[in-house]
Amino acid sequence: MNQRRLSLLRRFQSGIQDRIVLWLLVLGIVPVILTSVLGHWVMTRAAINATGQHLLAVSQRAAADVDLRMRELVRGMNELGTRTPAIRNCVEQSNSHYHSPDSSAIDRRIQALSSAWQNDSAHMTRALLNNPVASALEQFRSRDPVLYTRLLVTDSSGIMLGATAPPGRIHYSDQQWWQTAFNRGQGAVYISKLYYADGNYLLNIATPVLDSSGSRTVGIIRVLANVSELAELIEDIEVGQTGFATLISTFGDVLIAPFQEPARAGVVTTDRLHRLTTSFPIWYLGRGLMHRTNAVIALSPVLSTSSHSRANLGGSGWTVSVEQSKAEILAPAHHFGRTAVFVFLLTAAVVMVVGFFLSERIIRPLRELRDGVQRIGAGRLDLRLDLRTGDEIETLAGEFNAMTERLEQSYHGLEEKIRDATAELSREKDSFQAVVTSLGEGLMVVNPQRQIVMWNRAAEKMTGFSSEEVIGQPCTKVLRTGSEKQPGICATDCPVAAASAQRQTVTRRDMTTYILNRDGSRLPVNYTASPLFDEQDEIRGCVVVLRDISQEKEMDRLKSDMISMVSHELRTPLQAIIGFAEMLQDKGIAPDKRREFLRIVIEQGRRLSNLVDKFLTLSRIEAGKFELNLQQVDIGRIADELFSIEAEHHPRHKLINDIPESFPQLRADPERIKRVIHNLISNAIKYSPAGGPVTVSAHDLGEEVDISVEDHGIGIRDQDIPKLFHRFQRVNPNAALEVSGTGLGLSICKSIVKEHDGTIRVVSEYGKGSTFTITLPKRGPKEKPDDREPVRPQ
Repeated sequence: MNQRRLSLLRRFQSGIQDRIVLWLLVLGIVPVILTSVLGHWVMTRAAINATGQHLLAVSQRAAADVDLRMRELVRGMNELGTRTPAIRNCVEQSNSHYHSPDSSAIDRRIQALSSAWQNDSAHMTRALLNNPVASALEQFRSRDPVLYTRLLVTDSSGIMLGATAPPGRIHYSDQQWWQTAFNRGQGAVYISKLYYADGNYLLNIATPVLDSSGSRTVGIIRVLANVSELAELIEDIEVGQTGFATLISTFGDVLIAPFQEPARAGVVTTDRLHRLTTSFPIWYLGRGLMHRTNAVIALSPVLSTSSHSRANLGGSGWTVSVEQSKAEILAPAHHFGRTAVFVFLLTAAVVMVVGFFLSERIIRPLRELRDGVQRIGAGRLDLRLDLRTGDEIETLAGEFNAMTERLEQSYHGLEEKIRDATAELSREKDSFQAVVTSLGEGLMVVNPQRQIVMWNRAAEKMTGFSSEEVIGQPCTKVLRTGSEKQPGICATDCPVAAASAQRQTVTRRDMTTYILNRDGSRLPVNYTASPLFDEQDEIRGCVVVLRDISQEKEMDRLKSDMISMVSHELRTPLQAIIGFAEMLQDKGIAPDKRREFLRIVIEQGRRLSNLVDKFLTLSRIEAGKFELNLQQVDIGRIADELFSIEAEHHPRHKLINDIPESFPQLRADPERIKRVIHNLISNAIKYSPAGGPVTVSAHDLGEEVDISVEDHGIGIRDQDIPKLFHRFQRVNPNAALEVSGTGLGLSICKSIVKEHDGTIRVVSEYGKGSTFTITLPKRGPKEKPDDREPVRPQ
């Protein structure tokens, strides 16, 4: 034992040294780690933000350049159409052939030109390439032959009047570019979708030719523009080693890319596609083009492309995208991180060496103190420690010496204190025994071998066995449990076995469990058995509490007798039905009498059905078989149905449904709730013999609802209200008022409401009327817990 304590103390001392080194390591390394991590995070965020702003500026400049070139191209075409008299005069001269009011003549002219083109396109082509319009177009094209690849001019009917290159047809009014540019005579700019052909990026642009007043469109000019300079502008953008720029449509099509043909440039990622429709420049962190690694991406829309109609540019706008690899951007930050790791390792090594030598100076006097404590613990109470360290350890040694001296002085009185403690424990045991003995219910405690170790006075009275007779005996020999049908089934219904097997409290609360007394008589009991656990969660016994329920059993018998007595209520309507039915067999009865007898038979039949239904409901409640069919219930609809039934039989009463149509539904058993409300309405009518209003109303309380039935009848006396919901109780507030009934209606109502986790209450003023209110949860009743936790010793 001493060797074990010595080993534990040695491990404890070495643990102090380890903790000193660990704390020094933590204090030295944690700031370095936090600084490194924070620095790396700050550098990363700063690098990404700076790069994002830089790429955003680059993309904005590129978008502005593209926008400028597109505007200049359109402006040049507009000047050609408005400031070239040769073209305008030729177009107006051609349009003069269409001034005839006869539209068929215009169609014949267009048909004749089209036929002439089909018959001799070569001759007409030479004419179109060598006329004043063609000359004006060539003169304009000479400004920039690379940009303006081909030009042509049509009149207001789409007939071509001149071109700089051989055309493929003579009539163009059916072409989309012509229809968009002509715009029913209003004029507009048409720009085709950018496409790639023969190593060049091309656009078709069509603009109107205006008359001399500049207010009417007389023709159309179309140019095939080589905009490869836009590709050069995009491809010349350089951002680091991995950065590049692209021109993308808002549909996600890559129009211009620096690394390959746009048709094979890959698919724009979804995160970028969602941002292409933005009308302002943005930058973000996402996947690069062609699903490359993460990159910082900047997007800037080309403003002029987003202001045209949906017919231009294929229905989409243009956006300049500039991106750079995240790995390249964060390379300096990663270099900083690697340097920080090296510094961390070096600092850790230095701290560990310093901590070891520092802790050794602290531990040495502690070891001396440990050795002295071990000798004192071995019984050397006369030993005194002599440490000269000049710090808290020396003070601790002095306190230890003083404690040893006091321990030596108090050792002599230790036996007397033990005797006093033993006496106190004996008194506590006696007190506990007195509490157990005075319990009003039988208490039995068994050990793991199921031998009885405790048997109180109540158990003696219940069984006839004294504690001296049962202590140490098996519980199966003393406590013989059984049922009415099969007495003595302790082996299958043993509470100790059930609690031990389930490792939790087992409770039996019914009227079918009995124990057999010493004299062989049966005593009905309820029991609760709880297992006892030790510190290792092993079962060390069981506590069984027995409760004598002979009085409840007797009350149950009396209630059965009461039901038998109440059953005579069934005979009254049954005899009336039989008697009047026999009288109806007489063929000589007058028609009015026959109708009266039939009414009585139907009324008594309904009364009989109501009585049977009440008794069946009461039987189910008593048997515990009262199950709910939960559904969504509309209280207002139920009230309307009940009023439609009662209104025919009670014309003296005004039945008022004060429930709003928008009142929320609740989860409940519709038939049971309907029965409760019907019973309350029937009572309100029954106890309002002079007639008057009967009102059903409801109020939304949030998680619950209130449903009230109010009448202005004879009311209920205050002393009768507490017993109003008891079974078989009939409160007759007026002796002169004869009202039939069994006294079960309100009791059944209360049971139904309780099963729904609700409450029922009444407010009444004698002589003025009553209001019955039920409160129900909207979400329906909660599930009832069945299991219980096992009893464990504290």
